[in-house]
Amino acid sequence: INPDQLHAVIQAAIANALKEKAGEDLRRENELRLTIHNLASQLAAAHIAPAAAEAPQIQTFAPIDIIGSVECNEPLDAVKCLPEFTGTQETYVSWRQAAKAAYRIFKDYVNSSRHYHAVVIIRSKIRGPADAVLSSFGTVLNFNAIISRLDFTYSDKRPIHVIEQEMGTLRQGNLTLLQYYDEVEEMLTLLANKATMSYDASEAKVLCGKFRDDALRVF
Repeated sequence: INPDQLHAVIQAAIANALKEKAGEDLRRENELRLTIHNLASQLAAAHIAPAAAEAPQIQTFAPIDIIGSVECNEPLDAVKCLPEFTGTQETYVSWRQAAKAAYRIFKDYVNSSRHYHAVVIIRSKIRGPADAVLSSFGTVLNFNAIISRLDFTYSDKRPIHVIEQEMGTLRQGNLTLLQYYDEVEEMLTLLANKATMSYDASEAKVLCGKFRDDALRVF
């Protein structure tokens, strides 16, 4: 084969290759257009519209009062023995549980003089930075209002499933066995606290059992 013939063969091969590539590109473009068209049709058929932003619901609380017709003879010893809370996040959940237990015997006597005094005593147990939080937000004298504001300030804001995932990804790596144990224990404590604050006692107990099993598997 002479040089001219060889050049012609090469040119023909290049032309065929470019033609095939152009045909393949056109085919892919058509497939992509069809896919986009199908998706647009499905969306239109489903009448999908952007979700409207929902305004957060704000719960309001009224200050408690005393009405003479409501009587309560429960002793105030439980609320008087309540420890102080000064704004330490690590101690908030245990203090919250103690406060709820002390308040429980008075919650059915709203508007009684004894109920009013119980809430006043509980409020007086909140000192330091925690007291400043309640004062700065103008929190009314109402047990649920007080707990709601403290929950917002001192509770872990992450959803439970996020903390669960974080615990599930823990690895010892270069940590000593004791350091790794502390890491797992910290995550378990966060989960237990979150469950205690988010669910009723029976549900929280079941969840805490599950979290302990998960922690053992991680450890």
